Amino acid sequence: MTTETTLRTTPSTDPLVGPQATRNVLRIIFHRLYSRWAERVLLEDGTLEIGRDRSVFPRGPLEDSRISRRHARIVCDECCVLEDLGSTNGTFVNGTRIERRPLARGDVIRMGDTFFVFDVEAEDPLTGADCAVIGLSSVASAIRSEIVACAALDSTVLVVGEAGVGKDLIATELHRLSRRKGTFVAVNCGAIPESLMESELFGHQRGAFSGAVSNKQGLFAAAQDGTIFLDEIGETPLAMQVKLLRVLQNREVRPVGATESFRTNARVICATNRDMVDAVQSKTFRADLYSRITQWMFRVPPLRQRLSDIPSLMMSFLERSETRKISADLIAAFVSHSWPFNVRELRDLLQVCVHTSPETEILFTPRATRQLEENRRLTPSSAPRRETAEADEEAVAESDGELGPQALRRLLRENGGNVNRVAQRLGKHRNQLYRLMKRFQIDPADFRR
Repeated sequence: MTTETTLRTTPSTDPLVGPQATRNVLRIIFHRLYSRWAERVLLEDGTLEIGRDRSVFPRGPLEDSRISRRHARIVCDECCVLEDLGSTNGTFVNGTRIERRPLARGDVIRMGDTFFVFDVEAEDPLTGADCAVIGLSSVASAIRSEIVACAALDSTVLVVGEAGVGKDLIATELHRLSRRKGTFVAVNCGAIPESLMESELFGHQRGAFSGAVSNKQGLFAAAQDGTIFLDEIGETPLAMQVKLLRVLQNREVRPVGATESFRTNARVICATNRDMVDAVQSKTFRADLYSRITQWMFRVPPLRQRLSDIPSLMMSFLERSETRKISADLIAAFVSHSWPFNVRELRDLLQVCVHTSPETEILFTPRATRQLEENRRLTPSSAPRRETAEADEEAVAESDGELGPQALRRLLRENGGNVNRVAQRLGKHRNQLYRLMKRFQIDPADFRR
């Protein structure tokens, strides 16, 4: 059964706009009825009015008593603009009450006790049941798509992302979908003493050093026919980096004290939250090893760049025995937070709410409020709420919805010159951006990494 409907379409007069145009969608991400999550409406040229009794979505009216009869409308032309229609309880975008606002990809909209995301259409090769990466956003879909594309390969992978984004989950899914017959072996390179690292990874022969009373199998051997996950690879000592490089180049491992090597076919997946280019430039990480481990670079976005996935993540964290509903005010508080510690912080704060809420509903309790504020003060990254999305909103708002050259250059720089990605973030067609680049004499190739 489909959960999609389409807004009335006005034919475009732009000859450059074809079937590959970006398709914007409005998707339900939180509703009192879980069965309505993920319902969506396609936003094409025209006006979409949202109200309590209007059958905009496939399953009919939203049945939310806190939504006004004529609550808000979205007007789409070259960009999409959200307007409140004098609603009783207001219309909110990313936690801020608005009267009129251009929408950017990933904006979380609240009307009454229902939450939506303004997003782009995205093909998803895996459903939530098929993959441990949870979320209804196009960002989550892109992560799942990249996992599918990468899993079947033997390439060495570097998973990059802030602490708490779930880099270990990405590695686990890459192994699971690879259908490798061997085991998944996880190693925290930052937790192993330098003096023991070679023995832990490669194994040792009896008598190789004081205390080596028997032969020991290393972790590379344990991962034969499987995957070895080298977490915190950026913490590896330089002397050990040379030995890892030799293993990756020759696909051979020599245990400490041994005279012969053995072949390894373990796939190597690395992860780090460090700026590895900076580490290479400061000579704390070898450039040749960096080149070897980045055959596939997998960047995991922070939670603040996928706020619309928060309700789905919360549901996945709750125990199956939990019968209480999640309050809309809790969702509102969570989608307004910057999440400096990412998904790990979300899981922990949700548990605080679960343990301190009444028997009827899971609320944003005073204890959780204090913990959230403390987390916000602990790190500089908590400063601007959802800084990238806010910058996108500013960019769209320039010149009454038209990008200026400074904003366009910044977005191209942040996205490595990928025009399609910038268009998706802004909810615009890529040909609009090409016309602007021509006018401002901007070459996207200048921003490609």
